[in-house]
Amino acid sequence: PSPEPAYRLRPFLLEGEASLIYGDGGIGKSYLAAYLASQIDQGVQVGAYTPRQGRVLYLDYETNAQIAARRFQALARGFGVGEASSVLYRFSWQPLASDIAEIQTIVAEQQVEFVVVDSAGPACGGDPESAASAISYFTALRSLRVTSLTVAHRSKGGSVGPFGSVYWLNYPRAAYEIKKAQEVGADQMHVALIHKKANEGRLLPGV
Repeated sequence: PSPEPAYRLRPFLLEGEASLIYGDGGIGKSYLAAYLASQIDQGVQVGAYTPRQGRVLYLDYETNAQIAARRFQALARGFGVGEASSVLYRFSWQPLASDIAEIQTIVAEQQVEFVVVDSAGPACGGDPESAASAISYFTALRSLRVTSLTVAHRSKGGSVGPFGSVYWLNYPRAAYEIKKAQEVGADQMHVALIHKKANEGRLLPGV
């Protein structure tokens, strides 16, 4: 074994493992996931975040290709690398477990090393509050054998993680809650990532 864990994006995303970000609706979770994915796609270091460049696959269960393209191209421009974004996009509607054979083929043929799933509710294919849905989802995700990031909405039940089942926090190797502050009418928002779970190393301070 290596003396230290490897990262796809240090210090957030462990190489070859599943990570999770979750929070209330409308607070920038999808944009944050695209921001992290773009650093890996472009191999651009932003601040203290060090990426290992690789091919990215974005599984979109919530919006469409036009919106995703504008988002990723805007991030590429913001990084100063032009309009280019080589992120692979898949319009998704079937549960991940039902679609996994096709996704495995894409990952193998395109040499994908990082997968984003946005978001967990429709991707799990059942009641997200149930243990069975969480287990089915993460078992399918694990079969890809790549680094992954799952985006999840937080349920209204006051659960510890995004949903009622503890498996939504038990399966990922790292989990982060996202919160935001934004003035009414402002074009900027401040986002905080709160490290809720770590299987390797200590919890990170809020960023």
